[in-house]
Amino acid sequence: MHSKSHSKSCVKHQGANCRFGFPKQPCDETMIVRPAPVDDDNRDQRNEDRLASNAKLVPVLNLLNEPETASLTLPQLLAKCKLTGDEYMNCLRMTASSSSVVLKREPKDCWVNNYNRHLLLTWDGNLDIQYILNAYSCIAYICSYISKAEHGLSQYLKSVIENSRCANVNENVEENVPDYNVRSKTTQMSIVTEPAAIDPAVLRDMYRNLNQKQASVFYKVRDWCIKRVCSSKPIEQFFYHINGGAGTGKSHLIKCIHAEATKILQRLPRLAEEADISKQTVVLAAFTGTAAFNISGATLHCLLKLPRSLKPPYHGLGNKLDEVRAELSIAEILIIDEISMVSKDLFAYVNARLKQIKGINLPFGGMSVLAVGDFFQLPPVRQSKPLCVYDPTRPDHWRDDFKKITLTAIMRQKDDVAFAELLNRLRVKEKSDELSEMDRALLATRTLCRLTRMTTRKTKELAEWQGKLPLCKALRMSSRTQSKLPWVLVL
Repeated sequence: MHSKSHSKSCVKHQGANCRFGFPKQPCDETMIVRPAPVDDDNRDQRNEDRLASNAKLVPVLNLLNEPETASLTLPQLLAKCKLTGDEYMNCLRMTASSSSVVLKREPKDCWVNNYNRHLLLTWDGNLDIQYILNAYSCIAYICSYISKAEHGLSQYLKSVIENSRCANVNENVEENVPDYNVRSKTTQMSIVTEPAAIDPAVLRDMYRNLNQKQASVFYKVRDWCIKRVCSSKPIEQFFYHINGGAGTGKSHLIKCIHAEATKILQRLPRLAEEADISKQTVVLAAFTGTAAFNISGATLHCLLKLPRSLKPPYHGLGNKLDEVRAELSIAEILIIDEISMVSKDLFAYVNARLKQIKGINLPFGGMSVLAVGDFFQLPPVRQSKPLCVYDPTRPDHWRDDFKKITLTAIMRQKDDVAFAELLNRLRVKEKSDELSEMDRALLATRTLCRLTRMTTRKTKELAEWQGKLPLCKALRMSSRTQSKLPWVLVL
Protein backbone atom coordinates (compact mmCIF):
# COMPACT_ATOMS: atom_id res chain seq x y z
CA MET A 1 0.00 0.00 0.00
CA HIS A 2 1.26 3.46 -0.91
CA SER A 3 1.84 6.01 1.82
CA LYS A 4 -0.69 8.85 1.86
CA SER A 5 2.13 11.34 2.42
CA HIS A 6 4.04 11.52 -0.86
CA SER A 7 7.82 11.43 -0.73
CA LYS A 8 10.26 13.31 -2.98
CA SER A 9 10.49 10.27 -5.24
CA CYS A 10 6.73 10.49 -5.86
CA VAL A 11 6.56 14.22 -6.60
CA LYS A 12 9.47 15.57 -8.61
CA HIS A 13 8.51 19.26 -8.38
CA GLN A 14 6.05 21.45 -6.50
CA GLY A 15 2.45 21.23 -7.65
CA ALA A 16 2.92 18.02 -9.63
CA ASN A 17 0.83 14.90 -9.11
CA CYS A 18 2.26 11.61 -7.88
CA ARG A 19 4.23 10.08 -10.75
CA PHE A 20 3.08 6.60 -9.67
CA GLY A 21 -0.56 7.59 -10.13
CA PHE A 22 -1.67 7.54 -6.48
CA PRO A 23 -4.38 7.82 -5.42
CA LYS A 24 -5.70 5.43 -8.07
CA GLN A 25 -9.04 6.22 -9.72
CA PRO A 26 -11.90 4.05 -8.38
CA CYS A 27 -14.00 2.14 -10.89
CA ASP A 28 -16.99 -0.23 -10.99
CA GLU A 29 -15.23 -2.70 -13.26
CA THR A 30 -11.74 -3.60 -14.49
CA MET A 31 -11.14 -2.27 -17.98
CA ILE A 32 -8.45 -1.31 -20.46
CA VAL A 33 -8.59 2.32 -21.59
CA ARG A 34 -6.97 3.27 -24.88
CA PRO A 35 -6.57 6.75 -26.37
CA ALA A 36 -8.79 7.47 -29.35
CA PRO A 37 -7.00 7.84 -32.70
CA VAL A 38 -6.18 11.46 -33.51
CA ASP A 39 -5.74 13.05 -36.95
CA ASP A 40 -4.97 16.61 -37.97
CA ASP A 41 -8.66 17.52 -38.44
CA ASN A 42 -9.79 16.74 -34.87
CA ARG A 43 -6.52 17.31 -32.96
CA ASP A 44 -7.61 20.67 -31.51
CA GLN A 45 -11.02 19.37 -30.49
CA ARG A 46 -9.42 16.34 -28.90
CA ASN A 47 -7.09 18.52 -26.81
CA GLU A 48 -10.00 20.65 -25.63
CA ASP A 49 -12.01 17.55 -24.61
CA ARG A 50 -9.01 16.18 -22.73
CA LEU A 51 -8.51 19.41 -20.80
CA ALA A 52 -12.21 19.52 -19.93
CA SER A 53 -12.14 15.90 -18.73
CA ASN A 54 -9.04 16.60 -16.60
CA ALA A 55 -10.86 19.54 -15.01
CA LYS A 56 -13.82 17.30 -14.09
CA LEU A 57 -11.51 14.70 -12.51
CA VAL A 58 -9.61 17.20 -10.33
CA PRO A 59 -12.38 17.33 -7.65
CA VAL A 60 -12.39 13.50 -7.59
CA LEU A 61 -8.63 13.45 -7.01
CA ASN A 62 -8.90 16.07 -4.26
CA LEU A 63 -11.59 14.06 -2.46
CA LEU A 64 -9.58 10.86 -2.68
CA ASN A 65 -6.79 12.61 -0.75
CA GLU A 66 -9.18 13.31 2.13
CA PRO A 67 -9.37 10.67 4.94
CA GLU A 68 -13.18 10.69 5.12
CA THR A 69 -13.41 9.49 1.52
CA ALA A 70 -12.62 5.93 2.67
CA SER A 71 -16.20 5.58 3.99
CA LEU A 72 -17.84 6.65 0.70
CA THR A 73 -19.04 4.46 -2.13
CA LEU A 74 -18.22 5.36 -5.73
CA PRO A 75 -21.72 6.79 -6.49
CA GLN A 76 -21.51 8.93 -3.33
CA LEU A 77 -18.06 10.16 -4.33
CA LEU A 78 -19.22 11.07 -7.83
CA ALA A 79 -22.33 12.79 -6.45
CA LYS A 80 -20.12 15.08 -4.36
CA CYS A 81 -18.20 15.96 -7.54
CA LYS A 82 -21.45 16.45 -9.54
CA LEU A 83 -20.59 13.68 -12.00
CA THR A 84 -22.69 10.79 -13.29
CA GLY A 85 -21.24 7.33 -13.73
CA ASP A 86 -21.22 7.62 -17.54
CA GLU A 87 -19.54 11.03 -17.44
CA TYR A 88 -16.87 9.70 -15.08
CA MET A 89 -16.12 6.67 -17.27
CA ASN A 90 -15.93 8.90 -20.35
CA CYS A 91 -13.49 11.23 -18.57
CA LEU A 92 -11.23 8.26 -17.74
CA ARG A 93 -11.16 7.27 -21.41
CA MET A 94 -10.61 10.82 -22.65
CA THR A 95 -7.67 11.51 -20.32
CA ALA A 96 -5.78 8.33 -21.24
CA SER A 97 -2.53 9.29 -23.03
CA SER A 98 -1.61 5.61 -23.58
CA SER A 99 -3.16 2.18 -23.16
CA SER A 100 -3.55 1.37 -19.46
CA VAL A 101 -5.48 -0.87 -17.07
CA VAL A 102 -8.05 0.57 -14.65
CA LEU A 103 -8.75 -1.92 -11.85
CA LYS A 104 -12.08 -2.39 -10.16
CA ARG A 105 -11.68 -0.40 -6.91
CA GLU A 106 -13.72 1.18 -4.18
CA PRO A 107 -12.64 4.66 -3.00
CA LYS A 108 -11.18 3.08 0.17
CA ASP A 109 -8.80 1.03 -2.02
CA CYS A 110 -7.37 3.96 -3.97
CA TRP A 111 -3.99 3.73 -2.13
CA VAL A 112 -3.55 0.00 -2.71
CA ASN A 113 -0.96 -1.23 -5.24
CA ASN A 114 -2.06 -2.88 -8.47
CA TYR A 115 -3.11 -6.42 -7.68
CA ASN A 116 -4.77 -9.52 -9.07
CA ARG A 117 -7.37 -11.26 -6.94
CA HIS A 118 -6.27 -14.81 -7.81
CA LEU A 119 -2.55 -14.07 -7.52
CA LEU A 120 -3.16 -12.39 -4.18
CA LEU A 121 -4.65 -15.60 -2.75
CA THR A 122 -1.76 -17.68 -4.10
CA TRP A 123 1.08 -15.35 -3.08
CA ASP A 124 -0.42 -14.30 0.28
CA GLY A 125 1.73 -11.18 0.33
CA ASN A 126 2.04 -7.66 -1.03
CA LEU A 127 1.71 -7.29 -4.81
CA ASP A 128 2.55 -4.40 -7.10
CA ILE A 129 1.81 -5.60 -10.63
CA GLN A 130 2.80 -3.63 -13.70
CA TYR A 131 0.28 -4.49 -16.40
CA ILE A 132 2.04 -4.46 -19.78
CA LEU A 133 -0.10 -4.08 -22.88
CA ASN A 134 2.60 -4.04 -25.57
CA ALA A 135 6.14 -5.32 -26.15
CA TYR A 136 7.66 -1.83 -26.42
CA SER A 137 6.50 -0.91 -22.90
CA CYS A 138 8.09 -4.07 -21.52
CA ILE A 139 11.46 -3.37 -23.17
CA ALA A 140 11.41 0.31 -22.17
CA TYR A 141 10.61 -0.53 -18.55
CA ILE A 142 13.41 -3.09 -18.21
CA CYS A 143 15.99 -0.84 -19.86
CA SER A 144 15.09 2.19 -17.73
CA TYR A 145 15.13 0.12 -14.55
CA ILE A 146 18.56 -1.47 -15.01
CA SER A 147 20.16 1.81 -16.11
CA LYS A 148 18.77 4.15 -13.45
CA ALA A 149 21.18 5.77 -10.98
CA GLU A 150 20.73 5.77 -7.22
CA HIS A 151 23.29 8.36 -6.14
CA GLY A 152 21.85 9.13 -2.73
CA LEU A 153 21.58 5.47 -1.74
CA SER A 154 25.08 4.69 -3.05
CA GLN A 155 26.66 7.37 -0.86
CA TYR A 156 24.78 6.07 2.16
CA LEU A 157 25.91 2.48 1.53
CA LYS A 158 29.53 3.60 1.12
CA SER A 159 29.48 5.27 4.53
CA VAL A 160 27.97 2.12 6.11
CA ILE A 161 30.69 -0.05 4.51
CA GLU A 162 33.50 2.19 5.79
CA ASN A 163 32.09 2.14 9.33
CA SER A 164 31.73 -1.66 9.16
CA ARG A 165 35.35 -2.06 8.04
CA CYS A 166 36.58 -0.01 10.97
CA ALA A 167 34.52 -2.13 13.36
CA ASN A 168 35.89 -5.35 11.89
CA VAL A 169 39.50 -4.23 12.29
CA ASN A 170 39.01 -3.55 16.01
CA GLU A 171 37.00 -6.69 16.70
CA ASN A 172 38.53 -9.44 18.82
CA VAL A 173 37.85 -12.85 17.23
CA GLU A 174 39.43 -14.76 20.12
CA GLU A 175 36.38 -14.47 22.36
CA ASN A 176 34.49 -17.39 23.95
CA VAL A 177 36.90 -20.14 22.83
CA PRO A 178 38.31 -22.16 25.75
CA ASP A 179 41.59 -24.02 25.92
CA TYR A 180 40.90 -27.44 24.44
CA ASN A 181 42.62 -29.39 27.25
CA VAL A 182 39.85 -28.46 29.72
CA ARG A 183 37.27 -31.28 29.95
CA SER A 184 33.71 -31.29 31.23
CA LYS A 185 30.54 -33.30 30.86
CA THR A 186 29.18 -33.76 27.31
CA THR A 187 25.94 -31.98 26.46
CA GLN A 188 23.48 -33.74 24.15
CA MET A 189 22.04 -31.72 21.28
CA SER A 190 19.05 -32.23 19.02
CA ILE A 191 19.56 -32.04 15.27
CA VAL A 192 17.16 -30.22 12.94
CA THR A 193 17.07 -30.06 9.18
CA GLU A 194 18.57 -26.56 9.15
CA PRO A 195 21.58 -25.47 11.22
CA ALA A 196 20.16 -23.73 14.28
CA ALA A 197 21.83 -21.22 16.53
CA ILE A 198 23.52 -22.90 19.50
CA ASP A 199 23.68 -21.34 22.93
CA PRO A 200 27.22 -20.01 23.64
CA ALA A 201 27.39 -21.95 26.91
CA VAL A 202 26.56 -25.17 25.07
CA LEU A 203 29.20 -24.38 22.45
CA ARG A 204 31.87 -23.86 25.09
CA ASP A 205 30.97 -27.24 26.60
CA MET A 206 31.24 -28.86 23.16
CA TYR A 207 34.66 -27.29 22.59
CA ARG A 208 35.93 -28.51 25.96
CA ASN A 209 34.88 -32.07 25.13
CA LEU A 210 37.18 -32.22 22.11
CA ASN A 211 40.07 -34.61 22.60
CA GLN A 212 43.61 -33.69 21.56
CA LYS A 213 43.37 -34.90 17.93
CA GLN A 214 39.91 -33.35 17.43
CA ALA A 215 41.10 -30.07 18.91
CA SER A 216 44.14 -29.98 16.60
CA VAL A 217 41.80 -30.06 13.57
CA PHE A 218 39.39 -27.58 15.15
CA TYR A 219 42.12 -25.01 15.82
CA LYS A 220 43.70 -25.50 12.38
CA VAL A 221 40.41 -24.58 10.73
CA ARG A 222 39.77 -21.79 13.21
CA ASP A 223 43.19 -20.22 12.61
CA TRP A 224 42.60 -20.38 8.86
CA CYS A 225 39.27 -18.55 9.29
CA ILE A 226 40.87 -15.80 11.37
CA LYS A 227 43.59 -15.29 8.74
CA ARG A 228 40.91 -15.23 6.04
CA VAL A 229 39.07 -12.43 7.84
CA CYS A 230 42.06 -10.35 8.89
CA SER A 231 44.27 -10.65 5.81
CA SER A 232 43.81 -8.40 2.78
CA LYS A 233 45.59 -10.96 0.59
CA PRO A 234 44.20 -14.31 -0.63
CA ILE A 235 44.72 -17.19 1.80
CA GLU A 236 45.64 -20.63 0.48
CA GLN A 237 42.84 -23.18 0.65
CA PHE A 238 42.94 -26.15 2.98
CA PHE A 239 41.93 -29.72 2.13
CA TYR A 240 41.55 -32.06 5.11
CA HIS A 241 40.27 -35.64 5.31
CA ILE A 242 39.05 -36.50 8.80
CA ASN A 243 39.28 -40.27 9.09
CA GLY A 244 38.32 -42.53 11.98
CA GLY A 245 36.13 -45.44 12.97
CA ALA A 246 32.63 -45.29 14.42
CA GLY A 247 32.47 -43.51 17.77
CA THR A 248 35.60 -41.38 17.32
CA GLY A 249 33.60 -38.14 17.40
CA LYS A 250 33.56 -37.14 13.72
CA SER A 251 30.01 -35.71 13.84
CA HIS A 252 30.78 -33.84 17.06
CA LEU A 253 33.83 -32.30 15.40
CA ILE A 254 31.72 -31.23 12.38
CA LYS A 255 29.29 -29.37 14.66
CA CYS A 256 32.11 -27.57 16.48
CA ILE A 257 33.92 -26.54 13.29
CA HIS A 258 30.70 -25.42 11.60
CA ALA A 259 29.64 -23.23 14.54
CA GLU A 260 33.04 -21.57 15.06
CA ALA A 261 33.93 -21.11 11.38
CA THR A 262 30.51 -19.63 10.61
CA LYS A 263 30.84 -17.13 13.46
CA ILE A 264 34.27 -15.97 12.30
CA LEU A 265 33.70 -15.90 8.53
CA GLN A 266 30.56 -13.78 8.91
CA ARG A 267 32.95 -10.97 9.85
CA LEU A 268 34.55 -10.88 6.40
CA PRO A 269 34.74 -7.21 5.37
CA ARG A 270 33.43 -7.92 1.87
CA LEU A 271 30.11 -9.21 3.25
CA ALA A 272 29.18 -5.67 4.24
CA GLU A 273 29.47 -4.38 0.69
CA GLU A 274 28.49 -7.13 -1.72
CA ALA A 275 26.81 -10.11 -0.06
CA ASP A 276 23.80 -11.23 1.94
CA ILE A 277 24.95 -12.31 5.41
CA SER A 278 21.91 -14.61 5.66
CA LYS A 279 23.65 -16.98 3.22
CA GLN A 280 25.97 -19.74 4.43
CA THR A 281 29.71 -19.23 4.74
CA VAL A 282 30.20 -22.87 5.75
CA VAL A 283 28.17 -25.39 3.72
CA LEU A 284 27.25 -28.84 5.08
CA ALA A 285 26.64 -31.67 2.61
CA ALA A 286 26.64 -35.45 2.25
CA PHE A 287 25.89 -38.08 -0.39
CA THR A 288 22.64 -39.47 1.09
CA GLY A 289 19.65 -37.68 2.54
CA THR A 290 19.99 -39.44 5.90
CA ALA A 291 23.64 -38.46 6.30
CA ALA A 292 22.83 -34.89 5.26
CA PHE A 293 19.97 -34.73 7.79
CA ASN A 294 22.22 -35.97 10.59
CA ILE A 295 24.51 -32.94 10.15
CA SER A 296 21.68 -30.49 9.29
CA GLY A 297 22.96 -30.16 5.72
CA ALA A 298 21.90 -30.96 2.14
CA THR A 299 22.78 -33.67 -0.34
CA LEU A 300 25.49 -32.87 -2.86
CA HIS A 301 23.08 -33.43 -5.75
CA CYS A 302 20.54 -30.99 -4.29
CA LEU A 303 23.11 -28.40 -3.26
CA LEU A 304 24.94 -28.26 -6.59
CA LYS A 305 22.08 -29.34 -8.91
CA LEU A 306 24.05 -32.34 -10.14
CA PRO A 307 22.69 -34.54 -12.95
CA ARG A 308 21.94 -38.25 -12.60
CA SER A 309 24.72 -39.28 -14.96
CA LEU A 310 28.12 -38.12 -13.77
CA LYS A 311 30.12 -39.47 -16.68
CA PRO A 312 32.26 -37.03 -18.71
CA PRO A 313 31.89 -34.64 -20.39
CA TYR A 314 30.89 -32.11 -17.75
CA HIS A 315 27.48 -30.46 -18.26
CA GLY A 316 27.12 -26.89 -16.95
CA LEU A 317 24.25 -25.50 -14.90
CA GLY A 318 22.69 -23.42 -17.68
CA ASN A 319 19.70 -21.38 -16.50
CA LYS A 320 20.14 -22.52 -12.87
CA LEU A 321 23.61 -21.00 -12.57
CA ASP A 322 22.45 -17.65 -11.15
CA GLU A 323 20.24 -19.37 -8.57
CA VAL A 324 22.99 -21.65 -7.26
CA ARG A 325 25.61 -18.89 -7.47
CA ALA A 326 23.41 -16.68 -5.28
CA GLU A 327 23.02 -19.44 -2.68
CA LEU A 328 26.77 -20.05 -2.49
CA SER A 329 27.86 -16.46 -3.06
CA ILE A 330 29.69 -16.14 0.27
CA ALA A 331 30.51 -19.82 0.88
CA GLU A 332 34.14 -20.31 1.94
CA ILE A 333 34.21 -23.88 3.30
CA LEU A 334 32.49 -27.06 2.11
CA ILE A 335 32.12 -29.89 4.65
CA ILE A 336 31.29 -33.30 3.12
CA ASP A 337 30.26 -36.05 5.54
CA GLU A 338 30.31 -39.80 4.78
CA ILE A 339 33.03 -39.25 2.16
CA SER A 340 33.39 -43.02 1.67
CA MET A 341 30.14 -43.01 -0.35
CA VAL A 342 31.40 -40.30 -2.72
CA SER A 343 32.74 -41.82 -5.94
CA LYS A 344 35.58 -40.48 -8.06
CA ASP A 345 33.12 -39.32 -10.74
CA LEU A 346 30.97 -37.47 -8.21
CA PHE A 347 34.00 -35.84 -6.61
CA ALA A 348 35.24 -34.67 -10.01
CA TYR A 349 31.80 -33.23 -10.78
CA VAL A 350 31.73 -31.36 -7.45
CA ASN A 351 35.12 -29.88 -8.31
CA ALA A 352 33.99 -28.78 -11.80
CA ARG A 353 30.65 -27.47 -10.55
CA LEU A 354 32.21 -25.27 -7.86
CA LYS A 355 34.67 -23.89 -10.44
CA GLN A 356 31.72 -22.85 -12.61
CA ILE A 357 29.70 -21.43 -9.71
CA LYS A 358 32.57 -19.42 -8.22
CA GLY A 359 34.07 -18.48 -11.61
CA ILE A 360 37.55 -19.31 -10.30
CA ASN A 361 39.87 -21.82 -11.96
CA LEU A 362 41.20 -23.25 -8.69
CA PRO A 363 40.40 -26.65 -7.18
CA PHE A 364 36.79 -26.56 -5.97
CA GLY A 365 36.40 -22.98 -7.15
CA GLY A 366 38.71 -21.63 -4.45
CA MET A 367 36.65 -23.12 -1.59
CA SER A 368 38.31 -25.06 1.21
CA VAL A 369 37.04 -28.61 1.70
CA LEU A 370 36.75 -30.67 4.88
CA ALA A 371 35.94 -34.30 3.98
CA VAL A 372 34.82 -36.50 6.86
CA GLY A 373 34.34 -40.26 6.80
CA ASP A 374 35.74 -43.75 7.11
CA PHE A 375 36.58 -45.81 4.01
CA PHE A 376 35.94 -49.01 5.99
CA GLN A 377 32.27 -48.04 5.99
CA LEU A 378 29.75 -47.90 3.09
CA PRO A 379 31.36 -47.62 -0.39
CA PRO A 380 29.93 -45.74 -3.41
CA VAL A 381 26.89 -47.27 -5.11
CA ARG A 382 26.92 -49.30 -8.36
CA GLN A 383 30.52 -50.50 -8.10
CA SER A 384 31.84 -46.96 -8.55
CA LYS A 385 35.44 -46.37 -7.54
CA PRO A 386 35.92 -44.85 -4.06
CA LEU A 387 38.24 -41.90 -3.62
CA CYS A 388 40.88 -43.96 -1.83
CA VAL A 389 41.52 -46.05 -4.98
CA TYR A 390 44.21 -44.35 -7.07
CA ASP A 391 43.55 -43.98 -10.80
CA PRO A 392 46.68 -42.92 -12.74
CA THR A 393 44.66 -42.18 -15.89
CA ARG A 394 43.00 -39.03 -14.48
CA PRO A 395 43.80 -36.08 -12.20
CA ASP A 396 43.45 -37.09 -8.57
CA HIS A 397 42.76 -34.12 -6.26
CA TRP A 398 42.07 -36.52 -3.41
CA ARG A 399 45.51 -38.16 -3.47
CA ASP A 400 47.46 -35.01 -4.35
CA ASP A 401 45.78 -32.30 -2.27
CA PHE A 402 44.02 -33.78 0.76
CA LYS A 403 45.82 -34.17 4.07
CA LYS A 404 44.64 -37.17 6.09
CA ILE A 405 44.01 -36.78 9.83
CA THR A 406 42.93 -39.93 11.69
CA LEU A 407 40.88 -39.79 14.90
CA THR A 408 41.83 -42.78 17.04
CA ALA A 409 40.34 -42.11 20.49
CA ILE A 410 36.95 -43.81 20.92
CA MET A 411 34.53 -41.30 22.44
CA ARG A 412 31.26 -43.24 22.20
CA GLN A 413 32.51 -46.30 24.16
CA LYS A 414 35.24 -44.48 26.10
CA ASP A 415 34.08 -46.13 29.37
CA ASP A 416 34.47 -49.62 27.85
CA VAL A 417 37.90 -49.72 26.24
CA ALA A 418 37.97 -53.49 25.68
CA PHE A 419 34.72 -53.47 23.71
CA ALA A 420 35.82 -50.37 21.74
CA GLU A 421 39.03 -52.15 20.72
CA LEU A 422 37.01 -55.19 19.65
CA LEU A 423 34.81 -53.04 17.44
CA ASN A 424 37.87 -51.55 15.76
CA ARG A 425 39.31 -55.04 15.11
CA LEU A 426 36.00 -56.03 13.50
CA ARG A 427 36.16 -52.85 11.42
CA VAL A 428 39.54 -53.62 9.84
CA LYS A 429 39.48 -57.43 9.66
CA GLU A 430 39.48 -59.32 6.38
CA LYS A 431 36.78 -61.87 5.55
CA SER A 432 39.29 -64.69 5.83
CA ASP A 433 40.53 -63.60 9.28
CA GLU A 434 39.22 -65.64 12.23
CA LEU A 435 38.08 -64.04 15.44
CA SER A 436 40.05 -65.00 18.52
CA GLU A 437 38.37 -66.94 21.31
CA MET A 438 38.65 -63.92 23.58
CA ASP A 439 36.90 -61.70 21.00
CA ARG A 440 34.18 -64.28 20.49
CA ALA A 441 33.57 -64.49 24.21
CA LEU A 442 33.38 -60.70 24.57
CA LEU A 443 31.02 -60.42 21.60
CA ALA A 444 28.80 -63.17 23.03
CA THR A 445 28.27 -61.13 26.21
CA ARG A 446 26.51 -58.45 24.10
CA THR A 447 24.16 -60.88 22.33
CA LEU A 448 20.61 -60.97 23.69
CA CYS A 449 19.04 -63.33 21.15
CA ARG A 450 20.21 -66.22 19.00
CA LEU A 451 20.53 -66.29 15.23
CA THR A 452 17.02 -66.69 13.88
CA ARG A 453 15.32 -66.93 10.53
CA MET A 454 12.83 -64.07 10.14
CA THR A 455 9.65 -66.06 9.53
CA THR A 456 6.18 -64.70 10.21
CA ARG A 457 6.02 -66.57 13.53
CA LYS A 458 9.42 -65.30 14.63
CA THR A 459 8.48 -61.74 13.71
CA LYS A 460 5.50 -61.96 16.08
CA GLU A 461 7.71 -63.43 18.80
CA LEU A 462 10.26 -60.63 18.42
CA ALA A 463 7.45 -58.07 18.59
CA GLU A 464 6.41 -59.60 21.92
CA TRP A 465 10.04 -59.65 23.13
CA GLN A 466 10.38 -55.94 22.38
CA GLY A 467 8.03 -55.15 25.23
CA LYS A 468 10.06 -57.32 27.65
CA LEU A 469 13.58 -56.53 26.37
CA PRO A 470 13.99 -52.79 25.60
CA LEU A 471 17.42 -53.41 23.99
CA CYS A 472 16.06 -55.95 21.51
CA LYS A 473 15.82 -54.59 17.94
CA ALA A 474 13.46 -56.43 15.58
CA LEU A 475 13.08 -55.86 11.84
CA ARG A 476 9.54 -55.17 10.66
CA MET A 477 8.64 -56.19 7.12
CA SER A 478 5.92 -57.74 4.99
CA SER A 479 5.50 -61.53 5.02
CA ARG A 480 6.19 -61.51 1.28
CA THR A 481 9.85 -60.53 1.80
CA GLN A 482 10.51 -62.43 5.04
CA SER A 483 11.19 -65.74 3.32
CA LYS A 484 13.93 -64.15 1.20
CA LEU A 485 15.93 -62.81 4.14
CA PRO A 486 19.18 -64.41 5.40
CA TRP A 487 19.86 -65.27 8.99
CA VAL A 488 19.70 -62.18 11.19
CA LEU A 489 21.53 -61.48 14.43
CA VAL A 490 19.06 -59.68 16.70
CA LEU A 491 20.83 -57.58 19.30
